[in-house]
Amino acid sequence: MPNISFDIPNDLLIAISNKAQADGIEFVSAAIELMQAGLKAQKKLASASEDGAAFVQLLIERARVYQKASPFTTELLVSESEWESVNADTRKSAGRGFSKAVKDGLLPEVRNSGKKTLQNKSIYVRD
Repeated sequence: MPNISFDIPNDLLIAISNKAQADGIEFVSAAIELMQAGLKAQKKLASASEDGAAFVQLLIERARVYQKASPFTTELLVSESEWESVNADTRKSAGRGFSKAVKDGLLPEVRNSGKKTLQNKSIYVRD
């Protein structure tokens, strides 16, 4: 395996270290796992931009692990670049699909707060 050396921001260092400790693995193993997960997420996102159902599934997966008791919109579940890589029609459709999933109880840990942003986006909370 190639040996690569580079600087990383402190917040990323802390996040990787916390994952390594929580999983009982070495720092390098945790970093590699996180990079592989990121690559998988990018592949999912690439297919999601062509398929609204795949984007809804990605939003559902991210909502399940979103910080508890912290309000969010579907846009906050993905990075800015991920959001922008999906066309507007797919984003709108995915928002409706996510809302339906919450309403239908597919995400029992997530609820619609009943509030909306100024842009008329629903605000959700993970309990």
